[in-house]
Amino acid sequence: MRKTIDDRPAARARAEAEAGGPAEAEAGGPDLADGIPEGFPYRQILLLGRPVHEPYSRFRARHPRMDPGRRAKIFAPFDALRGFDLALTAKRVQVESGSREKDFRRELMCTRFYIDISDEELRDIISAAEGSALTDRFLRMGSPLHTSGEIRPTDVTAAIATSRSGKRTVFPMQWGFHLSGRTGTTMLLNARSETAAQKQTFRESWRTHRCILPASYYFEWEHHKDPSGRQTAGQKYAIQPRGSAVTWLCGLYRMEEGLPRFVVLTRQPSDDIAFIHDRMPVILPADLIDQWIDPAIDTSKVIGRAVTDVVFETA
Repeated sequence: MRKTIDDRPAARARAEAEAGGPAEAEAGGPDLADGIPEGFPYRQILLLGRPVHEPYSRFRARHPRMDPGRRAKIFAPFDALRGFDLALTAKRVQVESGSREKDFRRELMCTRFYIDISDEELRDIISAAEGSALTDRFLRMGSPLHTSGEIRPTDVTAAIATSRSGKRTVFPMQWGFHLSGRTGTTMLLNARSETAAQKQTFRESWRTHRCILPASYYFEWEHHKDPSGRQTAGQKYAIQPRGSAVTWLCGLYRMEEGLPRFVVLTRQPSDDIAFIHDRMPVILPADLIDQWIDPAIDTSKVIGRAVTDVVFETA
């Protein structure tokens, strides 16, 4: 993947969408029973049809006599994802505010982004995060800072926010709010920018705890309906602002047990990528970062200037 995405494949991708999508997507993608290939979408990993209420490592420790073949078949998809040692419920994941239990196959989005540290600006940001005292605390909790490559839910990554003194600072933050009062660990990964200010879960973060997640680009999977009407994931795309090597994703954060955790804000997609997904992350130009993270600034004046001119290519 190049540092800056070439938008020349866009016309071909749109033509494929109008024709019903690539052949692989029309066929519904790989069969989960055959195992999950590297890079397969997180949302489809959850279509196992069985609840999982504890981390895989704990399950293995509690069931040492389980037949290895059976255990491998149950948890192979989780092994396929680095760092996906997560307590969650496979059929019920609330991913955005303003909803009751939604169908995550339709709603879950922006669950991967990529950091290429060959870019000097990103490299400096990552270096600042590595020097934070919070990075050592996350490491002691078993969650190391991810400095490059694909960033997934529950990963710790660099984020830009204001310090207690109001200074722009780089902090390590972990992806996902825990939702209390639910069985297992239900993660909130995204928040709708249209309603976050009114929702109890995000209201305070919207007002005083806004952040930026620096990335090279984010990933999204094209969606298709199979003959039964079920949403399936198809082609994977890398997306970034046109002419920019850095994608500044808007987020909200809060403190949980003394450590910062974030969600990514989403909005309606631009016309060029609406065929991929019905949501996209809120992305700001670099000159609005300081205004976004400043709690004294009216967010409506900033978020209304979000980037919508993006380019994409197959990933």
